[in-house]
Amino acid sequence: MQGFAEGRYQDLVYPPNDKPVSDTTVLATHLERTQRIAAYLFKQAVPSPARYLNSAAQALDFYATQDYQTSNWWERQIGLARRACATGLLLARHLQPHALMNVFVPHAMKNTSTFNHVQSGANLADFASVQISWSLCAWKNGAGDPYLLYLRAAADALSGLCLPVARDGAEHGNGISVDHSISQHNVLRQERYLSQLYAGSYGVVLLSRIFENVTLLNGAFALAEASLKALIDVLVQGIGWMGYARHLDFQVCGRAISRGVNLSPGYSAWVQALLPHADEPGRRALEELTRRASGDESANRHYLGARLYWVNDYLAYLGTGFCCWAKAVSTRTVGCESGNGENLKGYYMGAGTCFLSRDGLEYEGIQPVWDWQRLPGVTAEQVPGFDFPLINWGQNAWGSHDVAGGACDGDNAVLSMELSRGNVTHALKTVIALDNRIYCIGSRINRAPQSHPVITSVNQCKARGEVQYWDYQGNRSVLLEGESITSSNIHQVLHDGLLYIFGVRWMPPSITLQVEKRSGAWSQINTSGSPALVEHKVFSLWINHPEYEDASYLYEVRPADGFDWTQMSRSVKGPDIDVHVIALDNRVLGTFFKPQRPDPGGVGGRIFFPEQPCSYIYAPGDTHFRLTCSDPGQTLETLSFVLAVDEQGLPVRRLEVPLPQGDEKGRSVTGTYPLA
Repeated sequence: MQGFAEGRYQDLVYPPNDKPVSDTTVLATHLERTQRIAAYLFKQAVPSPARYLNSAAQALDFYATQDYQTSNWWERQIGLARRACATGLLLARHLQPHALMNVFVPHAMKNTSTFNHVQSGANLADFASVQISWSLCAWKNGAGDPYLLYLRAAADALSGLCLPVARDGAEHGNGISVDHSISQHNVLRQERYLSQLYAGSYGVVLLSRIFENVTLLNGAFALAEASLKALIDVLVQGIGWMGYARHLDFQVCGRAISRGVNLSPGYSAWVQALLPHADEPGRRALEELTRRASGDESANRHYLGARLYWVNDYLAYLGTGFCCWAKAVSTRTVGCESGNGENLKGYYMGAGTCFLSRDGLEYEGIQPVWDWQRLPGVTAEQVPGFDFPLINWGQNAWGSHDVAGGACDGDNAVLSMELSRGNVTHALKTVIALDNRIYCIGSRINRAPQSHPVITSVNQCKARGEVQYWDYQGNRSVLLEGESITSSNIHQVLHDGLLYIFGVRWMPPSITLQVEKRSGAWSQINTSGSPALVEHKVFSLWINHPEYEDASYLYEVRPADGFDWTQMSRSVKGPDIDVHVIALDNRVLGTFFKPQRPDPGGVGGRIFFPEQPCSYIYAPGDTHFRLTCSDPGQTLETLSFVLAVDEQGLPVRRLEVPLPQGDEKGRSVTGTYPLA
C-alpha cells in the first residue's frame, strides 16, 4: 500500500480514460490487488488495519469513476466486471451502510445487467452472474430489499438459459439446443444464423455460471424446477457424451483448441446439485458421469452407444474401450472459428473430422505439431506451404450443401455429408458406428485439374508403441520411427490398440503410413501462445486418392482387443457412388444420397428401398422390422420406402414416415412395422 493515494497504486501506470483501452493488464492488476485486500479483511471480525478498508473502497470507486471503455467489450462487461463486483461484495461486510451506493453500484448496474443487453448463451450467463454479485453487494450494503428484485431477475435469466432456445428465435440459436448440444457464436449468413457447436469452452462457461449459482440461490430465488430437470438432460444426453477419459473432443471446443489441453469439466459438483431433482434413471446416469469424470470408462452403462446431434451435425459414439466423434457441416452449420488471434489453422476442423480415443491421451498437446491439412477424417487437397484461410468468427467455415446429418437409434448411428471445399468438390462422406466398430465411407471425390494431391486422413495422433501392418496376403511388418511407406498392398494397420482395416480386394487403396518426430510452437496457431518449440512423435495414416473423378474410400476401425485374427483377409463390400450402406448381422444402415431403383433381391429376399435421399437403420425380424430414419437435408416432411414391387419392378407397397418439423427437423424417428 506504500504510495497509495486517491484510489491509485503508485507503481501502476494507468491508461487514459478518454479512449478505449486495448491492453487491460493494469486495470486487471488494480482490481486483483483490491480484491486481495478485500478478501483479507473479509476474514476478520473487525477490519484491521482500518485504513486498508478505506483504501480498498477508494480503489473500487476510482475504477468505477474512471468508467474505462475497452476495445474488447468482454473485458469491460464480464472479465473486469466479475472481479470488481466480487470485490464489492467482500467489502460490503465491513463498510458503512450505503458506502458503495453512490459510485460503485450505479456503475456496475449500468455496465452489466440482464435487463439491458444483447447477449445470449454463455455471455448472458456471465451477465447474470455479475448481476447477482452487484445486487447482493447493494443489499448487504444497506440498500434494502428493492435490490433483491435484480437478484430475482438474474435467477430468472439463469433459469431461462437452462431451457432449449429456438433455432430461429431471438437468441439466434445461441445456448442450449433442443438436441441437448450447446451452440455459441452462431454466424449470420444471408439473413440466417448458422449453428456453431461449442459445448466445450463457451458451453462449459455457461454451465459453470449456472451451477455456481444453483447452490447460492435458494428459497424464493432458486432456479425453476423445470430448468433444473432440463439441466439433467444437458449432462445426461448432451455434454456427457462429448468427452472421454477426462478429455473433451476438439470439435466441441471451437477456437479454444489452440489454447492447450481441453479437459472435461469437473462434473462432481454439478451432479451433486442435480441429484435431488433427478428420477432414478437420471440419478444412475449422473452417478456414472461422476465416475467417468475421474477417467474411469470401464463400466459404462448409460454412456454406451451413440447420440446424434441434428442441430450441429455431430455424432458421438462411446463404445467398449474406445470412442469416436465425427463432425459434419452443412448450409445450416459451421465447423469451427478463429478470432482474437486464436485457431489460425482451424480451416478444416469440423468439416468431416473424425477423432478416435481409447484413453484420452492420443491427441493431448499435439496441436502445435499437427499437419492441419491432415486432421483426422478430413478429405482435403495437400498444398505445400498452405496459407490457411482465417475463419474469423465462423466466416467461410460453413458447409456447402444442405445434406449433413444422419440417423441414430441409441446404440448405432450414421452421419453423412456432402462437401465442396477448395479444389475438392461434391465429396460424399459417411461415418457409421455399429457394434463397437467404425466404418468410414467416401465417394464422388473429385478435384479440379492441375490441383495438388488429395488425401483422406484416417488418423494423425501421438505415436505410442509399435506400429504393425499386414498386406493382403497376410504378411506382417513393423514400421520403425522415422519411416514412411506408401503402398496399395496395406490391408490392416495396428497402432495403440486400434486396428484399421482398408479397402476391398479388387480395389485396394493407396495407403501412406508414417511415424516421425514433429516440432512446432503454440504461437503458430495462437498469437498469444508460447513461441517455445514442442516436439512429439506422430503417427499418421492416410489414403491417397487417384487423379480421376469419383474417387472413393472404405475403411473400418475397431479396438484390437478381442479381434478374431482368423478374419485377417475378410473384405467388405465397396461403396456405391451415391449409396453409403453397411449390412451386418441382418441390419442395414447408412445413407442414400440419391434414390435408387428397387432391387427385388433386397435383404434376405425382402425389399426395402428409400424413395428420397435419407439416412436410416433397418433391422428386420421374423414378422416386423424396426426402422430409424431421418432427412439429413432437413427439407422433407415425410420419407417413403418401397416394401414390395410388381413383376415390372414398380412399387405396390410403400411405407410413409412423417418427419419432425420446426426445431426438431433432422431428428431421427423410430418405429416398428409389419413385414407383410
